Amino acid sequence: MRDHLTASGIPFQERNVEDSFSNLMGYMWAAGRGGRLPLVQVGPRVVSKGFYRQPIDDALRVAGYKPTGGASAPEGASERR
Repeated sequence: MRDHLTASGIPFQERNVEDSFSNLMGYMWAAGRGGRLPLVQVGPRVVSKGFYRQPIDDALRVAGYKPTGGASAPEGASERR
């Protein structure tokens, strides 16, 4: 996700749920049941639970951004390490 946004020149905020209790609580509130990482929000709206390019790119285009083509990683949720 990070690589995709950086390659597209799209500003973003990354919040690590392991670094902060506040980030964890924000994630749990936004993700609801069945949350996956990354949780992607465009503005206040959750658009994807996992790295699913089509809904993410669609929401970015509606918000006025121009995501680049070609996938740099497989789609889906990240593995917990």
